[in-house]
Amino acid sequence: MKKNVFLYLFVFSVLFNVYQYVNSKRYFTENQKEIVKKDKKLQQIDALQDSIRTLLIEKSDFGYFSLENNGFGTDFFKEIGLEKPTDYITSKLLETNIPKGKHPLINYEPSNLRFQINKIRVLNHRWIICDFTDGANWGELLLQYEIKDNKEITFSVLGEILYPKDTY
Repeated sequence: MKKNVFLYLFVFSVLFNVYQYVNSKRYFTENQKEIVKKDKKLQQIDALQDSIRTLLIEKSDFGYFSLENNGFGTDFFKEIGLEKPTDYITSKLLETNIPKGKHPLINYEPSNLRFQINKIRVLNHRWIICDFTDGANWGELLLQYEIKDNKEITFSVLGEILYPKDTY
């Protein structure tokens, strides 16, 4: 009788150990899969953070030549009492886009109706770079501007380029 009890205990303990082994192996493989998933997510997060850092550096480099990041330029406009100089200058430059005829700042003849200034970047308290097009041709202007005491702006062309049609 004692032998049977020990035999049953032995068989029960073997079955229990097999059950524990199978269960722990399944638990271990599930944990390994989770660890692999989390590692992949961490790698993706690291890649995204690197991309963000790169974009922030590029943004700061791009913003280096802007009126907002130019202390001398902003001080100049504070002295003459102009609150939002970039908006003011941009609006005055866009007013030169006339509905018909030749643009007063662009010395090229348009192949369509007229040249229009599209994008404007105020570099500092003296210079502007802008993009122009007539729908078929496009180019860039480097302008110098001066704001008088009555806040009237005069523009003068420092340089201009019209890109050949076969390059775009």
